[in-house]
Amino acid sequence: MKPFIFVIMPFGTKFTEVYRSGITRACAEADVECKRVDEQIFSESVLNKIFKEIERADLIIADMSDRNPNVFFEAGYAIALQKTVIFTVRSQDEIPFDLHHYPFITYSAPSELYDALTRKLAYFLQNPEDPMLTKVRRFEKVYKNPYDYLNDVKSVIEKECCGKALNSPPLTVDAFALDLQVAWPWFEALLREREDVRNLHVRTLVLDPKAKAIRQMSYGGSSAELTALTTILRKISELVRSNELMMVQRNINLQIRASPLPYDIQGSLVGGRHLYLSFVEIQNGKLRGGDFPFRYFPLDEQNRVIKHYFHWYQSWFQYHWDRSKYVVPTAKFVA
Repeated sequence: MKPFIFVIMPFGTKFTEVYRSGITRACAEADVECKRVDEQIFSESVLNKIFKEIERADLIIADMSDRNPNVFFEAGYAIALQKTVIFTVRSQDEIPFDLHHYPFITYSAPSELYDALTRKLAYFLQNPEDPMLTKVRRFEKVYKNPYDYLNDVKSVIEKECCGKALNSPPLTVDAFALDLQVAWPWFEALLREREDVRNLHVRTLVLDPKAKAIRQMSYGGSSAELTALTTILRKISELVRSNELMMVQRNINLQIRASPLPYDIQGSLVGGRHLYLSFVEIQNGKLRGGDFPFRYFPLDEQNRVIKHYFHWYQSWFQYHWDRSKYVVPTAKFVA
């Protein structure tokens, strides 16, 4: 069986010849299979298909020209999987600062890309273990069950927040939650069972059960149960009101906002150092979670790609947070 190369790059007429005359010609010369997602037939969501193709690929070619955000995201996923990635770009000026330490093929014409890529492919196919482009550790942990992921988050919270002085800096948790039925009982149990939990500030985004777009995507085949979500949000509000004094005394701050916009990720960023990440997809117009496992990224200050992944999560969370409304507000907790 021929090695499989998956290509991630911007789409558009200006990249047609780059792909045909540069990339596919070089792959044919190397006698490998080469595909982009738009050349394949599939019934699942595009995002799900891209992830699966990245996971099964023997090698990735990523053209970073135009600084396309989708390509950046997909390339980050490939690197985090420790895939070998060959980066290409039309101009050195288009290489982001965080990726300057990676080798790039810079080209001004498809023929120039073909020549350089042919040599690079020949080398990597003959030396598949070369570490030049695989500087990111494999995931330290993968959780197929969300309860396992939540238990790991609980361990971090217990380590950072139990028994600490009230003047200690708070541990922050920013969470995308598609299924609050799973997450909330776990959080409630943590507060009730561990009276020594202090200095914990949690921001959680949920789907807005009243938003028209969300309602349309959350019934009939969706894994997002909005009726149950409404009930749980009411219970959370009651619990926060009845325990407000205790939460103030222990410096526990819980804020929940409901997003009118669907999001395609779920997970938590804990203390700015622990990232737990999974994905949400849209199948036949319906939101589906649970098909992707949760993966753990520890912050690595020496690895700019991992730092970029953390920055991406923070930016995306803040984007939705700023456009959402409070559903568990109290005067003392709303900043």
